[in-house]
Amino acid sequence: MSFNIVRADVQVCRPNCPEWISASGTIKPNTPSKLRKILKQMGKRRLPIILDSRGGAVNAAIEMGRIIRKRGLDVAIGKTMYFGCNPSEKGCKPDFADGAYAGYAYPEGSICMSACPFFAAGGVKRLVGFQAQVGIHQITTTVTNQRIMYETRYRIVRGKKKIIDRKILSREATGTYETTELRKGYRKTLNAYFSEMGVDSAIVDRMLAVSASDIYVLRSDDLLKYRFTTQDGDSRVFTPGNICAGDTKPANCVQLAYAAIQKTKDAVPDKLQEVPYPSMNFEIVRSGNSLCEPVCPQWIVASGYITSDSPSQLRKVFDRIDGRRFPIVLDSSGGDVKAAMELGIMIRQRSLDVVIGSTRIDRCLPDPKECQEGAPENRLAIHAGYATSFGACDAACVYMMAGGVKRLMGYSGRIGVHEAGVTVPPMRAEYKKQKASVDQQPRKLEPWFYNTYAEYLKDMGIKPVLLDWGQAVPAQELSILTTEQAADVRLITAQGSVDDLTAIKICRTEPRAANCVERVAGDAISTSSSEAVK
Repeated sequence: MSFNIVRADVQVCRPNCPEWISASGTIKPNTPSKLRKILKQMGKRRLPIILDSRGGAVNAAIEMGRIIRKRGLDVAIGKTMYFGCNPSEKGCKPDFADGAYAGYAYPEGSICMSACPFFAAGGVKRLVGFQAQVGIHQITTTVTNQRIMYETRYRIVRGKKKIIDRKILSREATGTYETTELRKGYRKTLNAYFSEMGVDSAIVDRMLAVSASDIYVLRSDDLLKYRFTTQDGDSRVFTPGNICAGDTKPANCVQLAYAAIQKTKDAVPDKLQEVPYPSMNFEIVRSGNSLCEPVCPQWIVASGYITSDSPSQLRKVFDRIDGRRFPIVLDSSGGDVKAAMELGIMIRQRSLDVVIGSTRIDRCLPDPKECQEGAPENRLAIHAGYATSFGACDAACVYMMAGGVKRLMGYSGRIGVHEAGVTVPPMRAEYKKQKASVDQQPRKLEPWFYNTYAEYLKDMGIKPVLLDWGQAVPAQELSILTTEQAADVRLITAQGSVDDLTAIKICRTEPRAANCVERVAGDAISTSSSEAVK
């Protein structure tokens, strides 16, 4: 098992970002020493553990469970995806000067099997979620038989032998075997451990009833019955960027100074340098999960700073998809309000949905050469990748988002507002985050601009009070809206995330989503849906 300290993407949550300990792999007898080492690196912070393991050594797992309980740490079953190289790769260095890696946590496909539940039981809070699995079975012990040669010295006392000393001369292994029979008193030890951790010791009876060659995956009702989970939710409860935006911040939120978040390969500047954000880029992406082929979801990536040229760039993408309804995965720091409104109108005219998130692009389809710099444009060339909920929609971006028919933001998304009507260069400055409030005094905006923005929001089905909230915040600051605030002004239309618009599950039910596209021989994007904008 390997341990790494990970922090969420700084582009999303700067300057307050959640951190966690990623624990993944097989539990071995030396794993507790590795855990102690990472906890020493963690210092006095209380970071949750995101755990993914097939199991291993039970005694080591119990030892680690007690270690994390003593430190008051929480546990969630989940995986960690690294934005840069994987720490297990040769030559991979931390992304940050303090030794942390950049990444995000997700529950899909994560497991905690065999000995792993003993480790997980040590969490003060324990989260599993419906996309993760916890499995149990009998404990297997490997027994090694040995032939031992002794030299024994003794004396005769009153006709009886009295041993003076015994020395081992040699040991010889004569064979090994595996058994599921517990040594005397060990079952009582297991019961006592789970009871100590607040888990119903009856889980041991269920565990020992499952053959060692099989595995029993605990159902949701099992997890509750045995008190293995302490609350609803999954790994995203502890790790989304927006959990650090409120007044009361969790223990794993870390305030990052500019110098502290420089990547190790970069020189740390003497002072904060103002670096422009890249202009908005639009790409067509198809799910990189091969399990969905030949029918996979596709979507439009919109990331970067909104400029006056952004609407023309989006029109080029619309021309390529020939009226098909692909959702937009949006990640932007803001920009030109007028251009953002034009983008919003274009999106509404095509009846498209919008979700805050980011997309990781793996390769180009159908031919990787099509995406190389200087390659001729090919209208069938698209990217393969996957979307995550890590993303932001700040300032002018909300006007673009407003155009979506369905507007979603997942656990790890962020919506920020500040005053409109003032041209502010896009800088990687650290925004002062404050809670939006309707009680704050709105800044004066020219009546024509105010009415134009307010009417646009009303036309899109959003309460104009959102504009007042923004005007109460200086242009060089940013107010982060809570999910409840965004829903109250109807900027968010429903609960959901990128999974609801881009996951392969949307193409496995009938009727298929409008963005499900079938790949056939010789044609990279042949639509499988008859629904199109006319």
